Amino acid sequence: MKTAKGEIAGTLILGIVAAFYDLRALPQGGLKLDIADIDPEKWYPYSMWVDIHQSIERAIPGAPSLLFRGGINFLRIWYEQGPGKNMIHSTMDWLRLNKHSEGYNSVIRGGSPDEIGFSATLFLDEEAGILIQENVSPQSPDFVKGIFYGGCLIFDDMEFVDIEESHDTYAPNPLFLRVILTIRFRKKNKESYNDLERRIANLSPEAKLTVVL
Repeated sequence: MKTAKGEIAGTLILGIVAAFYDLRALPQGGLKLDIADIDPEKWYPYSMWVDIHQSIERAIPGAPSLLFRGGINFLRIWYEQGPGKNMIHSTMDWLRLNKHSEGYNSVIRGGSPDEIGFSATLFLDEEAGILIQENVSPQSPDFVKGIFYGGCLIFDDMEFVDIEESHDTYAPNPLFLRVILTIRFRKKNKESYNDLERRIANLSPEAKLTVVL
């Protein structure tokens, strides 16, 4: 079995802990971590990440919806307080980001993929609106699903997103799960959106009415 080498960013720890405390799913101190003690500028031992996820699963066993919502919250924190704002500016930016594990490696470093995990695109067809993503990490499948769904909620540029998930143990490293996400999406029609904005503006009290006699 591979050992948990490498480091994780303080923003990653902060995001995970805050994501579940915000949901009131865990008592303060439930992860033996106080948010005030986490420095987002520091890097921490990778083993801490494994311990955090194991603690979460012990604290809320059999709670897929909470894990899913925790993933959504985490991604929001990664975007607002971590490196996200500098890396993505649309939902398609987010869906393309992990083609070669770029987003994953923004908060994890210092080991081989079998030692620290990875996230990689297996298939992407933007016209058909389908992405197949492989994620190998100690994170629960529902949490991973929430992360990817959360990335599709940040920007108001999609009219449809659906995610299916399957998973199994990652043979090279039993610490990890291999999660396969099938993400189906449909972009908003920009012309329809602009037309809707125009029509709303015309309904405002300040708008001039055109009367046809």
